Amino acid sequence: MMQVFRVVSAAFVAAVFSAAPMIAQPLAQIAGPREQPPADYSANQYVDSAGCVFMRAGVGAAVTWVPRVNRERRLV
Repeated sequence: MMQVFRVVSAAFVAAVFSAAPMIAQPLAQIAGPREQPPADYSANQYVDSAGCVFMRAGVGAAVTWVPRVNRERRLV
C-alpha cells in the first residue's frame, strides 16, 4: 500500500512540475496588452485582463507598452 502511495505521489509531483512552464507565455510572444488602456490613462503601469503587467514607454503621444519582467526575465 505504501509503495502505491509513493508512486501516485511521484506521478502527481511530476505532472505539476511539467505543466508549470506551459502556463506562462514566452516573453517573445508578448506583443502588448490584450486590450489597450483608455486614451486618458495616465499611469505608468497597466495590468491587462490576463493579469500581465506592462510599463509605459515612449515619448509624447507615441506610447509603447512593454511587458514588465523580473531579474530572471520572467513576466511579472
